[in-house]
Amino acid sequence: MRLSKKILCLVFLVSVTLSAQNRATVTKSLNEGTIENQFDYLIKKSNRYQEFKVVKTTWLIQLKKSAGDSLVSLRKDLNLSLIHI
Repeated sequence: MRLSKKILCLVFLVSVTLSAQNRATVTKSLNEGTIENQFDYLIKKSNRYQEFKVVKTTWLIQLKKSAGDSLVSLRKDLNLSLIHI
């Protein structure tokens, strides 16, 4: 009985560790690369339900933030270019 409790504890700890590592990888991938790469990663990692893709809300929020940040940066670059013309 004691051995099975130890094994169960070990399995639980390993699964928690792997889950945390997976989340860190996803977050890192959504924070780096081009917007296109981030969309590709999101689509690849999303789950399927029938013919639909199921995407975590937190991933969509992060992608929205990244796209918004990119647009702000592009607008600033464009404004600076127009000033120098």
